Amino acid sequence: MDIHSDILITVAFGRQYADEKWKSVRTAARELVIASLEQDVQEITNSVSRSCEFLAGQVDTFPMCRVRGQLWQKSFDSLQTNDSDGAASILGVVARFSHLDALNQLAYKKVLSKPDVRAAFDAINRSLCVVREGFVDAISRFANYNQQSFIRDFFQLPGVAEDVMTLMFSSIDGIQTSAKALIGQAFDVDGRLDCFRVLLSNLPKPSFSGIRSFLERFIEHAPKVTEACSLSKSLVQCLTDVVEVLCSRPDGLLMSLQYLRPGDQEGPKAQIPQLWTLMTQSITVIFKRTPLWAEYFDIPDMTVWMRDALIFGRDMLEQWRVMESAAVVHSEGGLSSSTRNPSKLSEVGKKMMSDLQPVLPELARWLRLSDEELLHQSFALIQTVLECFRMTGVRPSEAGLAKLNKHIDDARKQTGGALKTRLDAGRISKLEGALAGFEDDGDDVVFVSMTTSSDRTVAEKQKGSSGPKQETGSKPKLPEPQVSERSAPIDRKSARTDVPVFPTFRRAEPTVASASRHRPPAPQVVPEVHELESSSDSDSDDGKPARGLAALGKFQKSPKKQKSAERRQVKMLDVTNQAKNATMVRLSRRDDARRRALRLKPDISGLHRALLSWDYDHTGPEPPFRGEKPDLVRIPDKFVDHRHYLKVFEPMLLFECWAQIVQSKEESSPLYECKVGSKQYTDDFIDLEVSITEAVQRDWRLTEADVVLLRQPDGKKSYLAKTMSYRETMIGIQTTLRCFVRANAGDQGPQIQSVWKLKKVIR
Repeated sequence: MDIHSDILITVAFGRQYADEKWKSVRTAARELVIASLEQDVQEITNSVSRSCEFLAGQVDTFPMCRVRGQLWQKSFDSLQTNDSDGAASILGVVARFSHLDALNQLAYKKVLSKPDVRAAFDAINRSLCVVREGFVDAISRFANYNQQSFIRDFFQLPGVAEDVMTLMFSSIDGIQTSAKALIGQAFDVDGRLDCFRVLLSNLPKPSFSGIRSFLERFIEHAPKVTEACSLSKSLVQCLTDVVEVLCSRPDGLLMSLQYLRPGDQEGPKAQIPQLWTLMTQSITVIFKRTPLWAEYFDIPDMTVWMRDALIFGRDMLEQWRVMESAAVVHSEGGLSSSTRNPSKLSEVGKKMMSDLQPVLPELARWLRLSDEELLHQSFALIQTVLECFRMTGVRPSEAGLAKLNKHIDDARKQTGGALKTRLDAGRISKLEGALAGFEDDGDDVVFVSMTTSSDRTVAEKQKGSSGPKQETGSKPKLPEPQVSERSAPIDRKSARTDVPVFPTFRRAEPTVASASRHRPPAPQVVPEVHELESSSDSDSDDGKPARGLAALGKFQKSPKKQKSAERRQVKMLDVTNQAKNATMVRLSRRDDARRRALRLKPDISGLHRALLSWDYDHTGPEPPFRGEKPDLVRIPDKFVDHRHYLKVFEPMLLFECWAQIVQSKEESSPLYECKVGSKQYTDDFIDLEVSITEAVQRDWRLTEADVVLLRQPDGKKSYLAKTMSYRETMIGIQTTLRCFVRANAGDQGPQIQSVWKLKKVIR
């Protein structure tokens, strides 16, 4: 494949093989190339999975990943701007690995010292770079060099809209940017939210399919790898936008019966239940895997995306009734969620609540966060989940209830030692009140007596006992009056006034939003570092190293002590010859820089003057010299001086340049129409500002070393010109060309607004 990649790629994507007579051959070559690229994608995917198994000790070998680098780069470079089928094929291949990110070195640190592991680790990351390099340029050129109608028709091709939606979820900026460029050119929008809106509005079926494809891939991929943090960050941000587009009032897409198409078995209405299932599974994976990911990322980065995850969870739960109503709109006569009985739960609603069950125990892990804002949002999300269960009459899973009750038990057992829960008295009270509604009938009511730190005892719930136990302490206390099953099992007034219940609770540094409500700390106080406590269910303090969420604290650096400022004083400096030495150094550096510039970019205007003065249509093995013909001489062993060197080699260089021009006449080079926009004179040269508006080959470009031919369309007149600058813009190619004309010959050179044919001659 490497040996024959040039001809394979040329036939598969090249302009010269786009004719109808090459159709069958072109199709076969393209299928072979795409199959080879897909094989490389599978190679990378398998290597990543095996590397995770090796890290976990499940296999003994770390795979060495190999891909066809030349094939990828040439495929991207050869993609023509008018090749819709080729662009669709490339999108389909890239969409298959858009969820993959580079392996994290910290995650593999413990195995990188093993033989050949480092090389295999680097091979995977290098392969990921190879298969992405050039994709952004190829797709951006395809999007920018075509009209809106062309790109809209491109979205109608099979698989294109689905693949573009999949690319929108990628955590790789370049891949997501390419998808935005295509959507923006087709529908004249900008920004991620608007891109999701136009795709879901205009192409709902493939858009839902693309979302579903990416979520399924994430659910399978994220539990295996140790660094899916960036992928999770992109996922929750995109899903937040999707929920807003679908459910936000008043213009959410699910509010429209016409959009839902209840009679269509594959319409948006039919897609909602599965979308909800995949979203709950995804957020469950994120809540569960965060403790492991936290060991390999900086705290500030983790805090930001964890906040995004909580925001997505909140938005998703706020709109669950809208999604349920949209999913059952046909069977229930199109009633909106505001007119339906909130306590009545459809079969779809029951399934949605069942899908929500695994979220609760994993979210309960985050109640050990010490970041005040994240703790607040986590607790608020748990309250929302419990409220959903309460309103629908669905009992939370035993695993979820057990996790939450453990926080209450930890708060009761709290002593002056290690901190067992991050929840303060107010939150514990709210949590008990929320859980009270799910207690089984016949259970004893929990009695809690709030005491001071010097007399801290709490009455615990006793199954099967005839009544509450007498509290122990300096004074016997009468049992409190029993309350109803759904009332709060704790005295709200006592909970508010008895502040020292949890004297060892440490608060994290106040957030910006709450800073205005508190007095600023004293200047000498160092704010406590944000950390995450272990998510383990074990409440024993056995001195083992912290794991999981608690590992985030290990990466915080201890506050640095400020060094005392040095006392100001007068110092005597010996400045003898200082000015002279500094001046000499500057002059020496300036001379070195000038000599270096002369070596790197010598003045070869004389060569340009001679070469550009030639008549391209001249025939013969020798250049059309004007004046005396230079002599070719034998190269001596030594040169007397610089002039001697020029006298020997300059004629040889000129003959070589003409030989290349003669060879270029025999080769088939593409011709492009160009227009002269402006010109200016520089000595004997004319600098022309030229624009090329038609599409050029993907790999065609000009450099400052290129000499081109400008020829009139009728072929009567031509000029050789040297490229001075080259740039690609939204409206075409802009280049500056330098021609040579003799002022005394009366030749004014190409005129402004004149049209010429341009092709490359030599470099």
